[in-house]
Formats: sequence, C-alpha cells, structure tokens
Amino acid sequence: MRLREKRILRFLELKMSHGSGAQHKQPWDLKAILLEVIGQDFYNRAPREGASSIVRIKHGKVFTHANEEFIGLLLIHADARSIEASYADLQTGGARSIPMQDGEGVRTEAHVVIRLSHTKFGMTQCYPVALEESPGLSPSVLLSRLQRPVHKAGQRSKKNSAGETLSWYPVIELDGLFSKSLLDEIESGSLNSFDLVRQSVESGGMDEPGELVRQQQVLRVGVRPGPEEGLVARSLAAIRKMAFDEDYEQIRIHYKEAGSSKSKTAVIDVDENAPDPAESLDQLVSRSAVVSLVTPMNWDHEEVVDDFLELMAERLLLELEEEA
Repeated sequence: MRLREKRILRFLELKMSHGSGAQHKQPWDLKAILLEVIGQDFYNRAPREGASSIVRIKHGKVFTHANEEFIGLLLIHADARSIEASYADLQTGGARSIPMQDGEGVRTEAHVVIRLSHTKFGMTQCYPVALEESPGLSPSVLLSRLQRPVHKAGQRSKKNSAGETLSWYPVIELDGLFSKSLLDEIESGSLNSFDLVRQSVESGGMDEPGELVRQQQVLRVGVRPGPEEGLVARSLAAIRKMAFDEDYEQIRIHYKEAGSSKSKTAVIDVDENAPDPAESLDQLVSRSAVVSLVTPMNWDHEEVVDDFLELMAERLLLELEEEA
C-alpha cells in the first residue's frame, strides 16, 4: 500500500564518461550541464500523436544540504491506460469514481536527487543518486529520459587535423551499485529471503461491483541457508529467471550484513526486454530504504518539494557514510 506519509528511496550511481569519438577527455561539468537542461525546459517535446502515456521532467533546481550541492529533479508519468481513481466511504463502503477526461492519464511522480561532488574511476565520473520509487518511473526510465537533454546540453565540438568539425557528448549510465559490490556484501552476511513484486490495476475478482482493485502482489520466497561460495549469485540468478518467466516486475532482497542484526533491503528491476534474465546482475541491483515524510504528500506537484529534497539528500549521505 502506498501511503502519503512514507516513500521508498532507491540508491543509484550516475556514471559519466566520454564516447569513442571524443577529441579530448577534459572532465564533464554535470552542474553546468543540468543547469543548461533546466534553462532549456529539459528539451521537452510534444507527445507523439496518439500517445497513451508520457514521461516528462517537470522541474529542477540546485540546492545545498550539509554544505554540499545537489540537483533535485521532478519527473512525472501519466498513463491513459490506467484504471481511474476510485474512493470508498470508510463507514458504508459506498464507492465513487473520478473519470478521466479526454487527453488525461493517471499521474505519478518521482523526485530525483543527485550529489554534485563525484568520485573518479579512470576517466569515469560517478555521482550518487537517490530516486523516489514510483510506478512507471524506474531507474531505466530515468536514464532514458536524461539521455537526450544531457547529450544536447553537454555536446562538445572540435576541428580535427583535416579541418572537419567533430562533435561528441557525455555518455551516461545508471547503475545500482556504489564502489563496493553489493553481492559481496550479501555473501559475507546472511541472505534471508526474496520478494517478487507485481504491480497491477485489474480487478482482483474479490467483489461483484468491481470496486476493489488489486494494486500490488508480493510473493515471498525463502532461502535455505548454506555456506557454499556463490550461493547468493546463483540464488539471485534463479529468482530473477522465475520473476522474468512469471511476469513479476521487481525483486526485493532481504539480507543482513556480517556482524549486524539490522535487516537491509536491495532491489532489482526485472527488464522485460532482457535477452537473458540471469545476466548483468551487478548493474541491476540497488539498495533501498523507507523514509517518513516531513509533510505528507500526494503525487500532484508542479515543482520539487524542498523538504523532501532535503530528506532525500540526508538519507543519501547516510547511505554513503555506511559504505565508507
């Protein structure tokens, strides 16, 4: 159940590097690039004719928390195929619905916070990211929506020895890991269980009038403890294959670090287009955390919510401290 008082945050890493055609490899200035993106209204384009859903970057700003600079972004998703909003009287159970009008879609949103200080691995610049979990706005959707504006705002040009003008732009990736392998962390601790999660908007078959709608299904899969090396990777590959075959959208891994009694959760998205659902596990895993909001809120904002950005930045810094 999604509550107005709580959110789930995903912890990711944005990586910027140079393409194969780069004429020089001077560092990229992510702050300047994103400020240009904001100033150009995120290079938003009109939806194609007949589109049933859209993803758009709605608003963004630079802010400071704990003497560090961050960029906060607000993404929105609207889907005309989603079931319309309905409400029930808590006393009588009587229902009412709010129908969508022509050209409307059910709206969700996600805040994104990117710390502007980075680490370097070779020529790759790595920026920690916190993403508000929201239907339709997964890490892969965020990456695809950032690609075009970052390319346009960060494009560089230089003449080669033949006098030809060559252009190149930042290459960006979004991974779910910090510098330490999460799989190694789980392997050295204890793997407890997996949850397979499926979002749904169909009737659950529980009532005749069709007033009840199943919004989320969770299948808990237990793990038999074992000391053998590679258990986590093998279990994760098997559970991801199961999720892929049975149309689950997400895997949540419940585990404990070595020497700690505190339970932690990591998340994997199940890519429906993956040629092999057991591959590329490291790039798909991300940590997550539940946070309580300062001010309860819905998904109906036109601009970023400042106190939520502050909370996300604080929790991101805490996650980085735990990694150090």
